[in-house]
Amino acid sequence: MVDYAGHSLAGTATRRSQKPSGWLPWAVSFVLLSAPVLVLTKSLGLTLGVALGPFAGGFARDWQSCCKTNSLTIFPFTIAIILAALGLRSVLRGRSKPIRILRHLLTWIAPMTWFLAALLSYAHALE
Repeated sequence: MVDYAGHSLAGTATRRSQKPSGWLPWAVSFVLLSAPVLVLTKSLGLTLGVALGPFAGGFARDWQSCCKTNSLTIFPFTIAIILAALGLRSVLRGRSKPIRILRHLLTWIAPMTWFLAALLSYAHALE
């Protein structure tokens, strides 16, 4: 391929970034993991509470002592998984297909972990 002056344009084409948008994994994970809450409870408040992650159950029960303890117990594990995934993702470099797939998966682990912690917290609070 050449430009209007006859210069070669080989290798100058810009490649579209493979990086997903920063908000997309969070939005999709929230919708996927809050939908069962809406279907089972028919409560918009509890559904939106999924955004609180591991603190959703404590919030749902007005910080009753056992629910507060449960939320505070889940929180460190949630944060550890999220930080490990994001840390590993930032360390991985390279353009090979396995590395790109692994980085993509690690991008989705953080939001899925946060919202799954909400479901775990609800399992205690709403039993």
